[in-house]
Amino acid sequence: MLQDAKDKSFGEYIKHLRKCNGMTQVDLAVNLNSNYQNISSLERNKFGPSLAYLYKLADAFNMSIVEFIQGFEDFKNQK
Repeated sequence: MLQDAKDKSFGEYIKHLRKCNGMTQVDLAVNLNSNYQNISSLERNKFGPSLAYLYKLADAFNMSIVEFIQGFEDFKNQK
């Protein structure tokens, strides 16, 4: 499915959450037991995360998976 130009991407959402939480890509990567290149690729929409990775991301931002997904829906529809 093509993304509507007005919508914000999932990668932008991750970057937004990361910055709002005062984290660098390295900080988030360490929290996820990953590396900063993966975080960079995620923020540039180079891959779509698995369901398990979504749960890890939500946990890294101290959110439930429901809050995380709803937050993305709200974020991408902001004007």
